[in-house]
Amino acid sequence: MMLRVSYDTTITERRNPNLPSKPLLDFLTRLKTIPNQKIIMSKRKENQETRSALGITVDDFYQFIRDIKPFEYRSGPEPSVNPKFPGDVWIFKKLFRTATNQNVLLYIKISLDKNNPDAYLIVISFHPNEEYKFKKDDE
Repeated sequence: MMLRVSYDTTITERRNPNLPSKPLLDFLTRLKTIPNQKIIMSKRKENQETRSALGITVDDFYQFIRDIKPFEYRSGPEPSVNPKFPGDVWIFKKLFRTATNQNVLLYIKISLDKNNPDAYLIVISFHPNEEYKFKKDDE
């Protein structure tokens, strides 16, 4: 007995919503190629305190940003509303393992002008996610 199977070629391919989008993959590919001197962390106090408290060196910071993975994506791209940070804004949440083996979930907001190949990557926010806050030594 022979079974005949027919395929309907008019069915459109459904995209798996868990797969990263092309714009995200393009952004992460570009992110990996940006030289250190073109990556700038905003001078917000919370950003500086986070890097210091976690003991992240400048070189480690650059590598940490370049190592962002598609599954760490949360939102974007959205057009920047702040003229200090031109371009598209992307948001990620990435785990950082401290020297004492504690995991800290970091909220990372990045701005990059996709139309300018010489644009700086601006790390607007780099701090623990809302549920994790640093305490001062004297508190």
